[in-house]
Amino acid sequence: MRKERVITGLFIVSIICLLIQGCFFTDSAQTAELNSVSVSINGLEIDIDTIFYNENIYVPVEQICYYLNCTYEIDDILGTINFLKSGKIPEAENIDKWGKEKKSGLKIEPADYICMLDGILLFIEPVICEKTFYVHLKCLAESFELEASQDLTKKTMELFDYPAEYVGAVNGEKIKKRFFRERYIYRLKRLGEDINLSFEERKQLETEAFDECVELILASQLARENGIELDERLKEMINWYLDSTVRGFGGIDRLRAEVGKYGVTYQDGVNYFTYGVLKEEVKRKVSEGVEPSLELMLDYYRKNEKTFIHPAKAIVQHIIIPTKDENENSYSDEIVERQRQLANELMDRLKAGDDFEKLRKEYSVDYFADTASKPEGFEVIKGQMSIARVFEDAVFALEPGQISDVVKTYRGFHIIKLISKEDERIMTFEEARERILRELDYTVKTNYFNDLMEVMKEESIIENYL
Repeated sequence: MRKERVITGLFIVSIICLLIQGCFFTDSAQTAELNSVSVSINGLEIDIDTIFYNENIYVPVEQICYYLNCTYEIDDILGTINFLKSGKIPEAENIDKWGKEKKSGLKIEPADYICMLDGILLFIEPVICEKTFYVHLKCLAESFELEASQDLTKKTMELFDYPAEYVGAVNGEKIKKRFFRERYIYRLKRLGEDINLSFEERKQLETEAFDECVELILASQLARENGIELDERLKEMINWYLDSTVRGFGGIDRLRAEVGKYGVTYQDGVNYFTYGVLKEEVKRKVSEGVEPSLELMLDYYRKNEKTFIHPAKAIVQHIIIPTKDENENSYSDEIVERQRQLANELMDRLKAGDDFEKLRKEYSVDYFADTASKPEGFEVIKGQMSIARVFEDAVFALEPGQISDVVKTYRGFHIIKLISKEDERIMTFEEARERILRELDYTVKTNYFNDLMEVMKEESIIENYL
């Protein structure tokens, strides 16, 4: 699928199920009306072709870009239509004819393309009508922070700029009310549908939401100071979270129906994920080179000493009489029985004094690379069960030089000789150092970044209008 080639990247940050809104073209109908709908932006009717299909309004990509002051790129190989806020705005050729011609019964086809805005997924699937790409107007408008009001009776679509409403400011950068509200609604919904909160409890949720907004904006300011921008890698991370969230909840339409109850839009979700990814990226950059102190490492070692274990290890040889061929196809019952008899015969010969190495070279048939590559002796680590538990149990029941009885595993019949063995022991601090560094890395860097954020808060001008 073209979509899967575009959506890549791995990252860990909280995935918010309340943040997605978009549109997919799913109806099986094939016809629509041309220019039976009027569209206005901030109270002014615009000239634009429209398709009224399945009670939704679609507009041509090129024409809507003219009114949204953006441009676009179409990649037929990846199957993407990327709207770009910067770049040359398309010229309004023949604008006097836009929206004028009336038609019905137009053939509509779904387009196997993904819509994006500056490389970020929009979750809008375009349609094709008369060789022209059309997009769902309401969904696209929301991504440009325009509120959409559709009247099906009058067949009108009114678009308005979101109100300039703010709940505070961080170093002069305004905190939009929509941004704050999304964080507040998220907390409210996490508590449950039917919960009744007191005034004080609601104020506490407001405080938590406001504080998170402040932290995210401070982190974005720190990102700018460190020259961090949304490059392709970070956009892929954002897209991965958006795509995972949609998939996790069974599709965009189901999410759209849920979040619409609370006035949350898709763009609110994009904004949150963008801030979150920037915060993690700036944390990664400013904490590079931060390592735990020797005192902290020693204290961690002392408190967790019993977890730093060198497991028991053994070096063994074996005679294997296989019950599978080189392609791991199991032998017939008859052949398996003959192999069992051979293994038992070899065991009897060893007990009678025959040389293990001589019999191994003559009879052992090992098709498994992990053991066959080391005929002089391969390692068995207690607890890993690289072959089978019964094999491991037999190994660690032996003393160096001893030979086991016949042991049956999924590979065949084994006769095991123990070459050497190390008992389980606690690692020294030096042996555990690299592991301690790895285990403390996230905590130390997170604490460093959190301390840095606290200093920034103290030195910043934070205004709260709530």
